[in-house]
Amino acid sequence: MGIRKEHLDFLIKNTSLFKAKMLELGNQQMRDFPKSAKEYFGSIGCYHLSIDRNGLDGSMVYDLGKEINIFDNEFDIITNFGTSCYVDDYNICYSNIHRMCKNDGIMIHILPFKGSKWVANHFVDEEFFLKLAKKFNYKIKDIKEMQGIHGKLLMVALIK
Repeated sequence: MGIRKEHLDFLIKNTSLFKAKMLELGNQQMRDFPKSAKEYFGSIGCYHLSIDRNGLDGSMVYDLGKEINIFDNEFDIITNFGTSCYVDDYNICYSNIHRMCKNDGIMIHILPFKGSKWVANHFVDEEFFLKLAKKFNYKIKDIKEMQGIHGKLLMVALIK
């Protein structure tokens, strides 16, 4: 999906990036800036690690649909700019995210809303995140819809 200005604005509004340890799901590209996500976040003082099964753009090779047993409670911020909607096993993916996020860490999810025209394996709605927050005892910091290129997106900030 890539990171657009509106996505970056939502991330900045809900986190403190300076000196934060960030895990990016997927190897994202900045859509409105002339830098990769790794270059951009590194340039503003954020430790940035990306994981993707394709291993491109400096990402570490991991499949989020399989258990990842490293990085426990390690990241201040985890970003999911559409990556989870392409993972085969949604339950394992979200268990991985939970395990890798520090207590009081923030998880940013920007995903295709149910009924949008994205080509993806999974779609979300507010009910999905309400159930996820209840299951893992998260606080919903922010949640809003926005119009994307292929339909509505849901943007959610959760605190572990």
